[in-house]
Amino acid sequence: MDAPFKIDVNKSDTETNIAVSGDLIINHIEKIKEVFDSSIDFSKNLIIDLNGINSIDITFIQLIISLKKSFQSSDNQIVFKNNFNDEVKILLQNAGFNNLL
Repeated sequence: MDAPFKIDVNKSDTETNIAVSGDLIINHIEKIKEVFDSSIDFSKNLIIDLNGINSIDITFIQLIISLKKSFQSSDNQIVFKNNFNDEVKILLQNAGFNNLL
């Protein structure tokens, strides 16, 4: 059986790239947060690739909001790459987060 989500982390001297895919929902948020917490270095730029998301809920949105706020107080940037499917776009719009990313 395939895992419900996947996170790939690649680090360089100047940035950390995190690619997430699958179901980013409450059932998996603790593990997702653990991977993010152990991978993010606030002294480097952060690029989060969200192109492979199948489903998302408010818990992952809260994680993203928290990351954005944390990077506001650093000298580095956080960048999101996304090409959301229609279901995710509608969810973000209905929750009032269409300008989040």
